[in-house]
Amino acid sequence: MNTRNCSIPAPAEYKNTASEFYFSLLHIFQLQCTEQLVTVASIIKMFYFRLRVIIPNFKKHTYYKAMRSQHALYFILIFSTPFFDSFTIFHSLEYQESTRNKLFQNFPDLPPEVTCYSVIIFAPDDVVLSILAAEYTFLIILVFSICSSSIYYMVSAMRKNHNQSQATITMQQMFIKSLTIHALIHFVMILVPCFFQAYALFFYFDSYELAVTLLLSVTYHGFFSTVVMLVYTKPLHKRLVICKK
Repeated sequence: MNTRNCSIPAPAEYKNTASEFYFSLLHIFQLQCTEQLVTVASIIKMFYFRLRVIIPNFKKHTYYKAMRSQHALYFILIFSTPFFDSFTIFHSLEYQESTRNKLFQNFPDLPPEVTCYSVIIFAPDDVVLSILAAEYTFLIILVFSICSSSIYYMVSAMRKNHNQSQATITMQQMFIKSLTIHALIHFVMILVPCFFQAYALFFYFDSYELAVTLLLSVTYHGFFSTVVMLVYTKPLHKRLVICKK
């Protein structure tokens, strides 16, 4: 067994807090993944509603059916995952305990903390954790696909809508600019930490400083997103300036 498969994909304080309440980090990892994916669900719905505003007769558009299918698949997966976690968690915990003990027996030079129940051991023969990691990675790719294709179709629709008034075109451009910046913030501050979280299960990752940075990134993405919304949405920006005065 390769010791590189021993992974603690969370900051030390986070792991210790979980241990205080006798929770395995596997519980915390599954819960955190679900919370992040539910947050991302609100982002892709935001893209959906912006598309409805910008593209005329959106429901008759070919992309509408594709986007509805992507949304349906995403929501089915994120809402079925907690049930899958509930039915498989005890099997996973037993497997984790057995694998941790075998790892420490085969590599006695490892620190004894490796046998702690708050440590996740990822191995290819752990079917449950492999399914969860693969699903998690697939959902990240699916979200990126939805957001990037949405921006592409919105920009394409803007170029075709020459018969609209200048005020409408200006408003739509403002929407696209705001949405693009929102997408970049969410991509950098949520999807990048999600990617590293999935990466930590497959490969070696032990940078405590980077783990803390990524955790803070996920925590404060809502604040930065709100600031961008206030700055780049002109009606809100005007109202904010009036309140300041």
